[in-house]
Formats: sequence, C-alpha cells, structure tokens
Amino acid sequence: MFTSANNRAWTPQQAEDIKFTLYRADFDTTVTGTYVLEPDNVDYIEVSNFTGGTLAAGDPVRFASGTGVVKEFDDINNVVDILKLTGGVIRAKRTPTGNITANVASNIVVGGGTLFNTEAYANAVIYSSNTDTRIGKIVSITDDTTVVLDTVASANITGNAFVLYDEIVNTANSNITATAEVINDKLLNLFDTNLLTLDFLPTKTEMSFKIRDASSNTISNYREFLINENTEIDSEAKICSHSTEASLFSGTKSMSIRGTLNTALSSVSPVLDLAKLTNIIVHNFINNDATGETTNRGNALARYISKQVILDDGQDAEDLKVYVTGYKPPGTDIKVYTRMLNANDETPFSEGLYTELELVTSNLIVSDPKLQTDFKEFEYKIPTTSLTGPSGEFQYTSGGNTYTGFKYFAVKIVLLSSDTSVVPRLLDYRAIALQI
Repeated sequence: MFTSANNRAWTPQQAEDIKFTLYRADFDTTVTGTYVLEPDNVDYIEVSNFTGGTLAAGDPVRFASGTGVVKEFDDINNVVDILKLTGGVIRAKRTPTGNITANVASNIVVGGGTLFNTEAYANAVIYSSNTDTRIGKIVSITDDTTVVLDTVASANITGNAFVLYDEIVNTANSNITATAEVINDKLLNLFDTNLLTLDFLPTKTEMSFKIRDASSNTISNYREFLINENTEIDSEAKICSHSTEASLFSGTKSMSIRGTLNTALSSVSPVLDLAKLTNIIVHNFINNDATGETTNRGNALARYISKQVILDDGQDAEDLKVYVTGYKPPGTDIKVYTRMLNANDETPFSEGLYTELELVTSNLIVSDPKLQTDFKEFEYKIPTTSLTGPSGEFQYTSGGNTYTGFKYFAVKIVLLSSDTSVVPRLLDYRAIALQI
C-alpha cells in the first residue's frame, strides 16, 4: 500500500493493509420488476383576454383552485401548457343560465334566472357577453341569484347574458392575466419512445403501452411495442389534459407505458436510463375534403405544392403526365393538380387556376394496409376536356383569350383520408412536360 499527501510523491506502508467489504445485489429471479411511465399533470389550454402582457415558459401561475408553472406558450395560437403543482381542475369558459345586473358602486352581482349555487364557483371571473367586459372575480356565492365580487363591479350592466372564466394569473407579475377558453387534448396517431436500456445476458426488458381512444374515450389493454422507433396506433388516440382526466375519468391517465424487467441470474439485472427519456407523439393532419383545390384556398389539410417550373425557350409544352410513387391504402386517395400558364398570358402565375389531373392507373390498385412500404406507381394525365387544341393540345381561357400550351407549370398533390390513422404517403413523383 502507498500513501501520498500531494498525489505526486508516494510512500510505501509496509506495516498496514487495506480491508474492505464488497456488496452485490441479489436479484430475485422469480420476480418480474415493473415500472410505469405516465404524462405529467399538464393542461393544454387556449387562452384569451390578456392583460398586462403575455405568458412565457417558466412563469409561475395561479388559477381558481390551485397553482402551476407554464411549460410552453404558443403566442401565435394563444395556447399555454400548464404543469399543475397544487390544486384541482382548470375550468374552460362556460355560459351559465340567466342574466346578471351590476353597477360600479357595489360588489354585489344580482342574477335573473341564474343558478349560481351549481353553476358558479369561487375565484371565477365574470364577463358580460353583451359588451365582452370583465365585471369582476367572485369571492363568495350567497345564493342562486347573488354573488359577491372581490371589488366593486367594473361596469354598469342590466340584464346581460354572461360567461364565467378561470383566470390565469402570473404570480411573479400579477398584472399579467389571461382567461381559459378551451381545455384541449393532444391527438396522436403514432409515438416514438426514446429510452436507453441495457439488457445483459441473461436479462430481458419488455415494453407495452395503453392509451385512450379519441372517439370512444376507452382505454385499451396493454400492447407490446418496441422503443426507439415509431409505433403506429390502430385508431386515433388522445392524451387528455389533466383537468379532463380529473373531472371526467376519475384521474385515470390517458397513456401509460409499462416496462417489465426479468433476469435468470441473481447477480445481474437489466438497466434503464431515464435521464434522456422522451416520448414524441405525432398526429396526422389530414381530411377527406378536396373542395376548392383548383384554387389557392382549397379545403384539404394535407397537400404538397411544387415550385414553379419554367421550360426553356422554344420548349413550350402542350401536354403533361405525372407519375406518383405513393402508399395508398384502401379508403384513402391521392389527387394531383397542375397549374399551367402560357408564355403570352400576362396573368400572374400565382393567380392561375389548377387543373385536376385524371388518374390513368386503375382504381383497384391499392397498397397493403399492413405493409407501409408497399408503394405503388400511379399515373395521371390532363383530362381530355382540357385537351381541346387542334392536335389535342392543352388549352384554357383567361381574360377572354384562349391559350394553347404552356411555358410555366407547378404540381399540387393532395392527400386525402377520413381516418387519421390510415393515411396515404408520397415517396416521389415525376412530372413530364410533353410536346405534341
């Protein structure tokens, strides 16, 4: 044994020894270890009626029945995610029965046909529906037709319809407030759980999940899945806000991820590293409505639009074919449109109309819904109703003039499905401009 006072010079200690006791875990090979991961108590809230500024991530806040902290604030859509720390549910905007009368000389609000005992609550904020004016915050409820405010009413109103809000207050700066309009859910069609595991021989880790169906609100049974890759869900699912889970589902979490750990050797165990755990959820933004897609403002939610293609001088085209390599399971559709502009047409390209192309490939050709790599090639052509030139060229009318052929074009591909869990996908496409 050697000792040192400076970690440079070492002195042998011939008369001394080191003794230590080494402990190791003794894992029970007959027991299955289980852990469950669930979302935090977060509410996803659309907010309105800001005063004094806006919210930001990290802001401490209070609401009618508790406190929390802002996890994220989307200032474009006015959506705030609040992690609850204490208290109960956050309530969305509600329109109670009856009407109210208030004046600036009193902190008493009198109702007509109201049911304050059942429809109002302490710390709710009253707004007049007629004038969209904040009247005040409820301190107490006297009876069905009388409530007491924290201060005198902020406006004189008589027989006005009214709404109640939960008010969200920044506790670090009480001048910053907002009201909760809607409590949202997070919809999803697939997720990817990123988790590091070490499965030493002879150990094993298995993962499973259960989730709430978006339509039926029922929770599925646990299903096995693989971590660190996309997991498709058979039907659209949702992760509810904590307030929704608490008020409608007795606090049952909308999603649970369960891991089971087993070992066949008492001296070794599988290892989980939760330090970098993430769960990415994806919702497919798609519908089955292609109305208006020949214009710049169609109803479809999922579309691809190419940049403008300019043909070389002297290479103006009279026809066009488009080949799409796509995944199109039954119940879905892929529509193709093209915007074509003649060289002599002074209409701005961005204002031209799209022409829907005709599917040449048989409608019976679809992809295997169980094999998402089952891409097929689909051919599209200009419909014969638009090939009205002397030799079957593409023609169109604009500003009272008829034009034959085109020098500029762009392609729009619209993806359609009525089920967000069964969607078409694109691998690639080719557009071939033809001369006749």
